[in-house]
Amino acid sequence: MGNDIKFGLVKNKAGEFIKASLESVTAAANASLKDIPDDLRYSITDAPGKDSYPVSGTSWAVVYEKLPADKGQMVVDFLRWVIHDGQQYTEALHYAKLPEALVQRADKKLDQIKVGQ
Repeated sequence: MGNDIKFGLVKNKAGEFIKASLESVTAAANASLKDIPDDLRYSITDAPGKDSYPVSGTSWAVVYEKLPADKGQMVVDFLRWVIHDGQQYTEALHYAKLPEALVQRADKKLDQIKVGQ
């Protein structure tokens, strides 16, 4: 990160002291995959795994399963862009990339959205 703020390592669930980084947050998301429910409501705070940063968080969207025809497809298209093409911008914006397995699960949820019905 570009601001040169000093910070300490944090002890994770596995007993390892981990530095906050984009990689250690992605590691926390990866290690949490088996515990993420089908509805994708989850937290990656205090995730298992020796490389997981324990103070990790995530951003997620709550979306109706039925969306109006006038704007619904734009919502679905935007969310697909975020989890696919938008991932190329994460590092420059100081966000961790989503694990591929989580992207696949999010795609399945987006497939369930009905637009204009």
